[in-house]
This record gives sequence, C-alpha cells and structure tokens, in this order.
Amino acid sequence: MPVATTRDDSWAEALFSEKEHDFGVVARGALTQHPVKIQNTTNQTLHISSIGASCTCASGEVDTQTIAPGETATLTLEMNTRQFYGKKDSNVIVRFDAPRFAEVRIPVRMYCRKDVVLTPGEVNFGAVDKGAGAERTVRIAYAGYAGWQIRGVQGGGKLLNAKVEEVGRTSSGADYELRVKLSPDAPPGPIRERLVLVTSDANNPKVPVLVEGEVEDDITVRDVDLGTLASGQEKRFNVVLRGKKPFKITAMACEGTAGDNFGMKLPDAERVVHVVPMTFTAPDKGGAYSETFTVDVEGRDEPVIFHAKGRVLGG
Repeated sequence: MPVATTRDDSWAEALFSEKEHDFGVVARGALTQHPVKIQNTTNQTLHISSIGASCTCASGEVDTQTIAPGETATLTLEMNTRQFYGKKDSNVIVRFDAPRFAEVRIPVRMYCRKDVVLTPGEVNFGAVDKGAGAERTVRIAYAGYAGWQIRGVQGGGKLLNAKVEEVGRTSSGADYELRVKLSPDAPPGPIRERLVLVTSDANNPKVPVLVEGEVEDDITVRDVDLGTLASGQEKRFNVVLRGKKPFKITAMACEGTAGDNFGMKLPDAERVVHVVPMTFTAPDKGGAYSETFTVDVEGRDEPVIFHAKGRVLGG
C-alpha cells in the first residue's frame, strides 16, 4: 500500500519578507496596497507560475515572475474596498513551478468602513518634475452620526503638508476635503507614504490614506540588474537616459574597482533620449556586486547617477 507524503513548501515560504498582512481599519474606496519582498536566497532560478486569491476581495501582483539567484521581486498585496466592506479575510496564493512546485499562502485581512468614503481612494501625485512641487485633493464623505469630526492629520514627514477642512455637514454626516502639498524640495524617486486621519470616533479613531507618486529629474535613468553570470562571461546591455530636452553626454565613469570590467560607447550628439551600448565581463571573484556610475552632462552642474548590480557564480 503506497505511503502518503506531504509536500514541504517551507523552502519557498522562507523567501518572503512577510508571512501575512493586516490592512487594519480602512475607508470605503481607499487604495489598500502593501509590498512584500521575495528574495531568492537559493542557487537556482525561481519561476512564479501564478498568483491567485481565496476570495475576490483580495489580489496580488508581482513585478517579475522569474527571479535569478540573489535577485528580489516585489509582490504587491491589495484588497478591494470598492466592492467589499466590513471584516474581510482572504489568502493571496503564490505558486512556483521552478525549481520545483510550491504554494505559499499569505493571509490578508481588513475591516472596511461603510460610513467613510474616500474619493479618489488615494493621494496620487503621478509624475512630478523635480523642484515643481504638487498639490492634490481627496474628498471624504461620512454618513453616521451628527457629531463625527476629523480632528487632524498625522504623518507625511517634512516633504508633505496635509490639511483637512470641513466643507459640509448634515444631521447624519459630514463632508471634508484633504489637501496635500508635495514640497518642491522632494528628491527624485518614488513617493510612498501613509497619512492618518484622526477622527472623533472612539471605536475606530484613525483612517489611513495612501500617498503615491514619482519625482522625476530633468534626466532620468534606471538602475541596471545584470542578473547572474558565470565568471568570465560577457553580457551586452543598453543604458537609456531620457531628458526633458536635448542634452549631450560628455563622460561616463564607474566609481568602483570594477571599472575595467565595463565597456561603453558614448554618443557624440545632443538627443532627448540616449541609448548607451555597454558590455560587462564578470570578474573571477564570485558573489554579489554593485557599482555606481556617474554620467557628466554638458551644462549640468551635477552628474546623473545610476547603479549596476548582479551576481557572479564561481571564482
């Protein structure tokens, strides 16, 4: 008689930075997203075959399905506050089919208030030019008892200025506007913050509001992930620099000790978009590596900076 065996998925569960997430008490219509890192600490390439959920109130999305050794993917957990309210529990299910099958379940939960509605569901600045600053408004509608109030806003740090103002009141509710300003001093890069509305509700006094966006420099370039290479292996790749207007590259340099492992061919004309062909020859020494590059631009006081990272096997 065959003996039943139990599949061990603990190797895959150990790759996740969090094993569960509680979104807490949230408003109706609010955007509820939370990132979880999946770090490949094995010596084999991982492949995510599918992402599902045990309830339509939850979902998950990953930024890459193939994760080389040493690389990291981001799984974004989300719960639907537009169609569901009250207490909701679910599981986001991540399935791997390489290097072998595994299934990881991440419990997620929330309590979505029916009496507080955000429109839109987050403060989204979108793409903002460096130094320009920005302002967005979220409308907050409450339906419950006459004395309910928003007493203040917490969070945001030095780069966000948030103020809330009552704009209407009825015998059973109130309307507010949340105005959020992004400082012109905000540095280039992604914005992901959380504000908290502090209310007079003794049972659930706090309502979170997600803030997202991206501050863009006059010239943008993405970091390079070269993946995993064998010692001595050569890889060709392109670095793309995009400007608000035509610009000329005068020099590019690697600040680390691996500068001789990189080759490049710089363009000699002004363009809005530059595609710089580069090559990398993996060094003899194995392990993870990271290098910083500076790009000098004619007429620009500060260089443009990007990073290249990867992993070398052997050595």
